[in-house]
Amino acid sequence: MRISFACIILLFLIACHSASNKKEISQIVEWIGKELFIPTDIPAFYSMTDSLDHENPDMLYKVLLYCGSESEENIKLELIKWHSLIKEVENSLSGKIQFEFYICSEKKEKFSSFFVDDKFNYPVYFDKEDNIGRLNHFPRNNQDYCFLLDRSNKVLAIGNPIYDQSIRNQYNQIFTGKIRTAIETTVCVKSNIIELTAMKVNEQSEIIFVLQNTGTYPLVIKDIVVNCGCTVPIWQEYPVKSGSETEIKVLVKPTHTGAFFKTVRVYCNIKDDYIQLRIKGYVY
Repeated sequence: MRISFACIILLFLIACHSASNKKEISQIVEWIGKELFIPTDIPAFYSMTDSLDHENPDMLYKVLLYCGSESEENIKLELIKWHSLIKEVENSLSGKIQFEFYICSEKKEKFSSFFVDDKFNYPVYFDKEDNIGRLNHFPRNNQDYCFLLDRSNKVLAIGNPIYDQSIRNQYNQIFTGKIRTAIETTVCVKSNIIELTAMKVNEQSEIIFVLQNTGTYPLVIKDIVVNCGCTVPIWQEYPVKSGSETEIKVLVKPTHTGAFFKTVRVYCNIKDDYIQLRIKGYVY
């Protein structure tokens, strides 16, 4: 059932037209894993109903289409594509996905009859001040984006799979549960094992691991987990551009003498899900 469900959702994502190429996608890929800020003071327009069940406990994903400065006719054409595909698979969605459309236009009256005539009964927000764009710092040179969000509005994927087969495959892997993020990169660690030669009980030492992003997309460190309270990781919580380096500082304060061996797991958007770092030495 999950596989067929994934195929259905890919149809929706493929229908999302965007002028974004890989370079443009990288400008907003920093949102992967972070919460997308959605304005709460913009009323939704519906052609048939007046409300939306935002508390649907069965909802797993949200697809949000952001239409920027495109003409009214182009936006209407895109919405027709969305409506047509939604209607084809409406019975298969089972309340698992919510669709929201944000249009950066103050000309609501030019769309009203279109929505009514076409019975487009999905929430459409006319964001004439481009609040959603400003809140999330969208690049101004782009016209529209498609986001895949979880139920907490955290970004799972960005980009249009119709232009890139690898992105299409990654979207599919999200729905089948094979990966947790849609855009993967690769990382090179200059030294994943560091040895300390002069540690003393209750004295703090500082270790620095250097990671280089060797992939195409930004590196996003989601979390760092250590196996001991005497080991404290410190890192910079922002995406690392392709080709750039970042440092992970680890503060070590041993409480016992003898052999010392600790592991540090860095969870990030790579194929294996995490990088394992090691610290070893002897405490006197």
